[in-house]
Amino acid sequence: MSQRCKTREMLKARVRADLKAYGDAVAILQEHSVAALSALDEPGGFKRAQELAERARLAYHVSRQKLDDHIAAHGCE
Repeated sequence: MSQRCKTREMLKARVRADLKAYGDAVAILQEHSVAALSALDEPGGFKRAQELAERARLAYHVSRQKLDDHIAAHGCE
């Protein structure tokens, strides 16, 4: 389709935002992993970072699926 689909553009923006949040969460998790290895980590810090990364991962997958479903149903690319 030559005409831009506003819903598709909105969903793509959500996917980009969720992917950035996921990347940020993974970076935090990596920081806690290094700290945990050197025994400097605060109690539960790694676990909280791991949960944050998992929530971000799931949010990204949900937004990606919504975009894929929209494209399939609407026919926009």
